[in-house]
Amino acid sequence: MASASVPLLLGAAAVAVLHSILPDHWVPLAVVGRTQRWSLFRVARVSALASAGHVVASVVLAGIIAAIGLQFQRQLETQHRDRRRGLHWLLGRGEVPSQPTISAPPSVGVIMVVAAHPDDIESWCAGTLARSIDAGATVRLLLVTSGDKGSDDPRDSAADVALRREREAMDAGRRLGLAEVAFLRHPDGEVEDTRALRGELVAAIRRWRPAALFTHDPAHPYPPYLTHRDHRVVGRAVLDAAYPLARDRLSFPEHAAEGLAPHAVREVWLFSTDRPTAHVDIGAGFDRKIAARLAHVSQTRDADALRAGWRERAAQIGAEAGLPLAESFAVLHLD
Repeated sequence: MASASVPLLLGAAAVAVLHSILPDHWVPLAVVGRTQRWSLFRVARVSALASAGHVVASVVLAGIIAAIGLQFQRQLETQHRDRRRGLHWLLGRGEVPSQPTISAPPSVGVIMVVAAHPDDIESWCAGTLARSIDAGATVRLLLVTSGDKGSDDPRDSAADVALRREREAMDAGRRLGLAEVAFLRHPDGEVEDTRALRGELVAAIRRWRPAALFTHDPAHPYPPYLTHRDHRVVGRAVLDAAYPLARDRLSFPEHAAEGLAPHAVREVWLFSTDRPTAHVDIGAGFDRKIAARLAHVSQTRDADALRAGWRERAAQIGAEAGLPLAESFAVLHLD
């Protein structure tokens, strides 16, 4: 609405000026806007021009006003596009890259990954983590739930499912090369953003002291509208834990008794995002990504179909940045 109103008001100003100098007839005037088309404004009856010079002056004035309106419109549309993509916020520098950015995965120190369910990281970031591990990083995974709702078998209890899926997650972690897999055991599908959850997340950050943290995008998730509720809740809680809670000494001061000092995370990589700012080449990590996913046996019906479908999806993501196979992220720089 705002982007359309500026040229409309300028056009109206032009009509008001012309109203005072033109004879009574229909004057075509371009009203530049996203939804506006050429409109005809009825100019009220006025006296005839005193001279041909008035005609020239009015045409020049109308042209100047129309040009100003067009320039304003272009600026507003650019600002609107930038806000829609969210890149000013995501990059933290006010930069808007014209092409997708191909990024190297973090490769130094400890990487912490927080996911809602046991097989989430395989879907979104396991290829990138495989590359980070190969480059020397230590990767630790914290699972907020144990996926205890992940069964259609009427003979299964939630406890049975949780135990099975934790074993599968440990196996997947070994295949991927993770240094540790830990569980918070919140109920699947019922995760709430509470102080207790944030405290557990802050404690884990202060214990593992990661340089980079991977988690779900809570603000612009993919797929939009239908992203699992746990993904959105976990992503929001993790971001709040990373900044500013884990950094601030007076947030959760009870952690000091456990020997846990404040810690500042330098960057956060948000996966399952609808607004990526970084693409990572996972050609070297794709096979480990698939191997880790297939460790979740209870969640796999057709291994061949899964392998083919995931390769196709990685190729589609890679095509956005000219890569054969890729994963994409929104990267936040917190330092």
